[in-house]
Amino acid sequence: MSDPNDHVPSSDDLGYFRDGFIPSSEDLGYPRRHRAEGHSAQQGPYPPAQHQQPYHQPYQQPYQQPYQQPYQQPYQQMMVAPKSPGVAVLASFFIPGLGSMISGRGGIGALILCLYFVSWMLTIVVIGFVGVIGFWVWGMIQGYADAVAWNRAHGIIS
Repeated sequence: MSDPNDHVPSSDDLGYFRDGFIPSSEDLGYPRRHRAEGHSAQQGPYPPAQHQQPYHQPYQQPYQQPYQQPYQQPYQQMMVAPKSPGVAVLASFFIPGLGSMISGRGGIGALILCLYFVSWMLTIVVIGFVGVIGFWVWGMIQGYADAVAWNRAHGIIS
């Protein structure tokens, strides 16, 4: 008897595949396997499963409690102090532009202060007096307007 491992399928054997027929191991020359006693050909070598599960079940993670913060405090709205327009005008009365700086607009306040000092230098020429008075008044008006605008932006009516 020949060794079943020596059998190599020939071109004739491949014809089975082209016709849609799938040959069994006996058709290819392998010896027939004997089944264990008590198992039929339909049942297979294993006992039937007690419960049938579908082939694909989606993975389900177990429920987890969300992480809790041990000392969680409620969020509170931040309170802001209003800017006083009167203090801004008074500060700009003594130093032009300081009211705008106090009200949070440092750039415009610094511009007013610099132009005020340049005007004082130009007092040598008569035109400087006009600038000194103009920048002094502009500093007070701008300080008041900036304080009111800051309060409105933060929901404070002044």
